[in-house]
Amino acid sequence: DPDQLSEVLSHMADALPEVEALFDMTVLSPPQALGLTDQARELLATRNLQLLRSATEVQDREQSFRQQADRLDYIARQDALTGIFNRRHFDEAFGSHFARAKTEAYPLSLAYLDLDHFKAINDRHGHPVGDRILAAIAKSIQKQLRENDLFARYGGEEFVLLLPGMDQDGAKKILARLCDGIAELAHPLDNGESLTVTLSAGIATVPGDGIHSSRQLMQAADEALYAAKQRGRNRVVLADATTRKDADQSGGQPA
Repeated sequence: DPDQLSEVLSHMADALPEVEALFDMTVLSPPQALGLTDQARELLATRNLQLLRSATEVQDREQSFRQQADRLDYIARQDALTGIFNRRHFDEAFGSHFARAKTEAYPLSLAYLDLDHFKAINDRHGHPVGDRILAAIAKSIQKQLRENDLFARYGGEEFVLLLPGMDQDGAKKILARLCDGIAELAHPLDNGESLTVTLSAGIATVPGDGIHSSRQLMQAADEALYAAKQRGRNRVVLADATTRKDADQSGGQPA
């Protein structure tokens, strides 16, 4: 290291007179020896400064790369249309949320949300109008949620909402409020008219009867959503034995 090298150079300078006497010759005069030592120390200090600057630049580049990678990862987890999380992010985060709820013994509610008759809106008014409505609804819902709630677009006009620490009754109140708010939301059209859209939701909660795994929780919420559609739409249904029976008796889920 620099201190050890400096010490070696000093020893060399001190030993030169003995070498000169042994061989009866002049290697360096004392001023020359001191000058070489000082020059070596100066070069070493300059080199160390360059290395330090290079290390700092490398560290800055690495930090910049990490920031870019984090940004790209965040973008990859976002739904491009609505700006909320996408299915990929939800699927990756859901397992850890479920495991934590089981370990720490707090309730966890999962809700599937689906816009009613949304295909008819796309068919009649076009997909650009449908896209604007989807984005507006997602934004409206997101504004009403807690920071630790997980809200994502699950595909098409379907959303998924995870409510940590929320039991069935609490989740139903939240979803009922969201459904009422969406039904009151007016979506203006280019011709001066406006549309309103309703929302159906199915909720399942752990701990819950017959729900012991994350897969069972998702299946129960999906069956509850199906029951909400079967019972007239624009409503919230809690998962229970009845909703599972409704799902078993039918082939596909109404739009």
